[in-house]
Amino acid sequence: MYQQCDCFARIAAAVPLAALPEEWNFDTSPVTELTQIGLNEEWQLMRNSSVAPWRGTADVSARVSLGWHANGLFFRFEVTDDDIRNDREAPELWQQDCLELFLAPPKGRTFRLTGGEADRMQILLGPPAKNGRVKNYIFCPVPCDAGLLQLRGQRTGDGYYIELFVPRTMLGENDWREGTEIRMQLLLDDSDVRGDTIQTRSFSFGGKRGAFSETPDDYLPFRFCADTVQGETTLLDPFWHATAKNRFPDRIQIEATPFGDAILATLTGTDGIFRMTATLPPTGDILTIPAEVPDGAYTLTLQPNRDGKPLGVRHFPIINLSRTLWRLGKLVWAELAARDPWRACAWLSVVSTVEFIKAAAIARQSEADLRRAFDELDCRLALLDGKPLPENAEEPLWLLELSRGFEAQIAVEFSRSNWQQMATVVIPWGDFPLVNSQIYPYSDAVTAQNRLELLRELQFQANKIAIPGADDAFFGTGHMFDGALYYDLVPEVMVSLISARAPRTAYRLNWEEAQKLAFDAVAFTDDAPETMRHAVETFAVAHHIPVIALEARVKYRLVLIAGQLPMGICDAFMQSLCGIPTDSIIFRCGRMLYETTGSPRELGMEFASFLLTGQPLTKELAEHFRSLRAAALPEPNATAQCAAAELWIGDTHTHTLYSDGTTTPAGLAAEALYAGLSFLVVSDHNLTDGALALKQIEAESGFNFPLVVGEEITMNNKFHLNLYPLISTVDCNLRFDDLVAAAHAQGAIVQWNHPTSWGTALNRYWFHGGNIVERDGINAVERNLEHFERWRAAGKLPVYVGSTDTHMGIFGHFDSTVVRTREFSGAALAEAIRTRHAAMINCRLNGYVYGDEAMTAAVVAALRQSEETRERFRRRLIRVLQAADLVRYISLSDAVVNGADCFLLINPASNRVDFEKL
Repeated sequence: MYQQCDCFARIAAAVPLAALPEEWNFDTSPVTELTQIGLNEEWQLMRNSSVAPWRGTADVSARVSLGWHANGLFFRFEVTDDDIRNDREAPELWQQDCLELFLAPPKGRTFRLTGGEADRMQILLGPPAKNGRVKNYIFCPVPCDAGLLQLRGQRTGDGYYIELFVPRTMLGENDWREGTEIRMQLLLDDSDVRGDTIQTRSFSFGGKRGAFSETPDDYLPFRFCADTVQGETTLLDPFWHATAKNRFPDRIQIEATPFGDAILATLTGTDGIFRMTATLPPTGDILTIPAEVPDGAYTLTLQPNRDGKPLGVRHFPIINLSRTLWRLGKLVWAELAARDPWRACAWLSVVSTVEFIKAAAIARQSEADLRRAFDELDCRLALLDGKPLPENAEEPLWLLELSRGFEAQIAVEFSRSNWQQMATVVIPWGDFPLVNSQIYPYSDAVTAQNRLELLRELQFQANKIAIPGADDAFFGTGHMFDGALYYDLVPEVMVSLISARAPRTAYRLNWEEAQKLAFDAVAFTDDAPETMRHAVETFAVAHHIPVIALEARVKYRLVLIAGQLPMGICDAFMQSLCGIPTDSIIFRCGRMLYETTGSPRELGMEFASFLLTGQPLTKELAEHFRSLRAAALPEPNATAQCAAAELWIGDTHTHTLYSDGTTTPAGLAAEALYAGLSFLVVSDHNLTDGALALKQIEAESGFNFPLVVGEEITMNNKFHLNLYPLISTVDCNLRFDDLVAAAHAQGAIVQWNHPTSWGTALNRYWFHGGNIVERDGINAVERNLEHFERWRAAGKLPVYVGSTDTHMGIFGHFDSTVVRTREFSGAALAEAIRTRHAAMINCRLNGYVYGDEAMTAAVVAALRQSEETRERFRRRLIRVLQAADLVRYISLSDAVVNGADCFLLINPASNRVDFEKL
C-alpha cells in the first residue's frame, strides 16, 4: 500500500481569490461570486476563549466575502452578534467586539511602503455606530496612512455588516496581477454581557488553528485568480475541515470523507524529501509511519481526487519524536539526579525542548521557530553524548558550550518566541540565581551596534570598558525597560523619550528619573498637564535645552516629550521594568548583544569575560561567582542561619499556550527545574485550565515538581492581578472588591502584577504612595520597586514578589520569589506571603534581594552556606524525579493539543523497533 517516494512534486497551494469585474468600484456592490469563508464553527475558537462558552452562530459568527481588483482588495464582513459593544478607542479596539484583518506579502517578500518595508499589517475594525461610522486602526511596523482605507458599515437586525476596500497603494509597489499571492488571517472578537460580567471569545481563521499567529509565516496564502474553480493548486482549508487523529503512537487515522473518490497522502520533510506516499479510499484508513523516518518536522498532504483529477490539498503538520523519547525512556531519573544532578537537569531541558516543539507545531510559531527548536534539541543531545555541536548550529546555540561536561550548575535558555529572539545564561547556586545575562542576536553587527548605542543613550551615566573578545562595551547606570500599553502613561508624573535610533518607540520614565538623562531637546503635546509643562520648561531653560515643536523631533538625537503622544507617532511603548535604576554591563561581540549584571562590578566583569570564552563552567569558577555575590551583601545574623534552610525560590507569574504563552504547561515545569527553580505558579490569563491539566499530568506520571494553580485576572486598561493557590477559575469580570473576596474564599492571595504598566486603574494608589496592601486587599506587589525605600522608611513596606511573567517558556532573564516555609505547598506559599516571609530576588539589580530585614538576612545566609544550599536543591531534585516517568509525562501532555490538526509520533517503548540499530 505504501511506497517510499523521492520524486513526487510538492504542490504549492493557495486559496483561490476571485477577481472583481474590471468596471467594479467601491460605490457599487460586487456582481460576481466571490471567495467566501466562515467564522462560524467551534473548531475555529481560539484556545483562550474558554472563559465564555460559545452558544452557536446566533451568539456570534461571520461570513466573509473577499475578492481582488487591479486597484486593491475588497472585503464584506457579515457579522451575526446578539450583543454588540465596543467603547474602546484605537489602538485597543481588539479588547471588545472587533474584526481583525492581518495582511502579509508572500514569504520572503515585504510590502514596500513609502515609510519603509513591512512584513505585515493589521487592520482593526470596530462595529459600525448607528450613523454608520466604523472605528478603525492600522498596526504597521512603518508609517502607514489609515486614511486611504475605504469603509462603510451598518447595523442589521441580528448584527452588522462592514465593507472594506484596501487600495493597492497601501500594500506597496509589489506585482499585482493574476497569480499574485497575499497572505491573510482573520480574527473575530466578541464581548458579551452575561449576568453581571463581560465575557470574551475570539474566532481565528487563516493562522494556526485555535491561536493568534504572531508570525505572518502562518497566515493562509490566497492567490489572485479569475474565479474560484478548484484544482491541484487549491488550498482546501476554507472549504474542507478534514479530520484525522493519532490512533496509535506511530499511526494516524484518516477519517472518512465524502470529498472526492480517493485521497493521495504524502509525507514530506522540511528538507523537501518525500518519505512516503499512499492512496487512501474516501472511507478513510490508517497510515503507519515507517520507523526509518528520523525525528523531525514533516507535512502530511492530503489531495482528494475525483475521476483522477485533483480537487485541491489539505496540509497537516507531523512531529516525529520517537527516537528522542526512546532515549528519555532509558534513563533512571532518580539515580541520575543523585549521581550527576546537573546532567539530570540537562536532560530536563531536553524534555522542555520536546514540549516546545509540540507546542510550536500547533500554536503560534513559525516554521523558522520550529526549525530552531529542532536545532536546539540536536545541540542539547550532542552535548549529552559528548559530541561536538552540529556544524550548522546557529550562533546563539554556541552558548551551550558553556555547560559542556555538566560539572557545575548552569542554565542556557533560548526564547520560545518568534517576536523576540533571545538567549539567557544564568548561573544558579541551588535555586539562588547568582548572575545572569540576556543575549540578543541581531541580523548583523551594524544593527547590534545601533542597539548598543541606543542603550547607552538611555543610561544616566555610561563609561567605556574593555572586555576580552568584545567589539564594544560599556558600564552604565540606568533603568531596564519592558513593554507597556499606550494608555499606561500617566502624564502628570511621566514623560516620554524618543531616540533617533528607534523613532517608533517611546521610552517612559517618571520626570524625576528622566531629567537625569542627557536629552537634546524637549517638546510638548497639546494636552500636556500644566504642572508637568512648567517643570520641564523650567528645567530646559536652566540647562539651555531647546524647546521644539513635536514634528521637529526627528532632527534630534534624544527628545523628551511631556504629555500623551498623539496616535500613530509610535508603535511600541516601554516603561521601567523595576522602577529603579541599576548598574549594567552591556557589550557586543559581532552581531550578538549582551546585557548583564553590573553589581557587584567585579562579578559582572568576570562573568562577561566568561561568556565570551566559550569554555565550560567549572566547579571552581561557580564557587568563585558565589563568593563574589555573597561578599557584596550585608553580614547575616545568627537567626538567619536557621531560616536559610527553609527557603524556596520560584516564579509566581507564568503563561502557557493555554493563554498567550508559547509552550505547554508540562514544558514550562520541566524548564523551571532546569533553570534552578524550586516551585512554579502557572497563571494563564483568566483561566486555570492549563495549571489544572498539569496537576493531573504530574500525578499520573510521578513528576513531583511543586506546582501551584494560579490565574492572572486580566482587565486591560484596569488592572492585572494574580490569584493563587486556586481550586477553580475566578470570574475575571468581577469588580475589584469581589475579585479579592472570591480569591480569599479559596484561600488565595492577591498579587498586583507589573504596577503602572498593562493596566492603570490602580495607579491612583500607586502614585499616592499609600499602604496599598492594607487598604486594598492586595497581599503582594510584583517587581516595581519605585517606592521601595520611601515605603520602608515610612514603615509601610508591602510584600514584594518577583517573577518572569514568562510568555517565552524560559526563566533566566527576570526576577524570582523567595519564601520561607518548612515544606512547600500552594497553601504554604500563600501563608508565607501573608506573614511577610517572602521577598523578591533579582540578580540584575544592585540590591539583589528586596524584602524585610529578616528575609534579606536569610537569603544572605543561604548564599554563604555554600554546600548546604546546593545540597538542599539536589535533594529536592531527587524528590521530584524519584518516581518520574518522563516519557509518560510528555505523552500525557498531548491533552494540551487535543483537537488540533497536528500529529505527534511518539513510540519509544515499541518492541518492533531497535533505534540503536537505526
